[in-house]
Amino acid sequence: RRVAQDEVSRRDSARPQVSMIRGWPIARCHVETLACRSMCKFHRHRDRHAQGLAAQARSAGYSAHAVLYHAATGTFERISRGFYRIRGFPSSSHEDVIAAWVKAGSDRAVVSHETALSLHDLSTVRPHKIDLTVPREFRPPGNRPRWPSVCIHTTTRAFGRGDVVRRFGVRITSPARTIIDTAEAGTDPEYIVDAVAAALERGLVTSEDLKRAAQGRPARVERLLDRAIEEARRGTAVR
Repeated sequence: RRVAQDEVSRRDSARPQVSMIRGWPIARCHVETLACRSMCKFHRHRDRHAQGLAAQARSAGYSAHAVLYHAATGTFERISRGFYRIRGFPSSSHEDVIAAWVKAGSDRAVVSHETALSLHDLSTVRPHKIDLTVPREFRPPGNRPRWPSVCIHTTTRAFGRGDVVRRFGVRITSPARTIIDTAEAGTDPEYIVDAVAAALERGLVTSEDLKRAAQGRPARVERLLDRAIEEARRGTAVR
């Protein structure tokens, strides 16, 4: 404890450094989480996957002892293994998604499929797992997900310009890409129809955007998309 306190006094001062993101104070512990309000990222050195994240924490001005010290003294509130929030500030309703995204590799993973559909508020579907998409070369060993609550999708289709957006501080597939991915993955067609109608009505996509995103996908996806667009047009005409 004494070593940790000395290190905190020397490097971090009495309080952790704080940045303001949309008016919310954020612990500057992990660069990728600055957009995630008051969460900071740190893993112990013994975890091979976490060593790079610990290095990022150190590069931001925090040592392992400093993070553990702030957690022990109550400045940081532990949310889950490796994740902390500045005590006293509200939690995010999407902390589980943020955590899964960072653990999977925020530089390559993208929130996708039904989880993205939900985050875009385009459907009432309640995904049983958190959907993430990574390039095929980064699929988990043995093609098994590392965490039981996460469904890892792999793709050989590079994300094009406009295929990925930022929402709630994480990288997420765009509305058009999300709709097409969920349609191809076999989500209930009625959810797809509802999502298309909502996206068109809110101006998130155009019919051309959806058709462009569907190019190269199975014929059943194009047929479902045509049906959804037509039903959305009829619904607009009735109103």
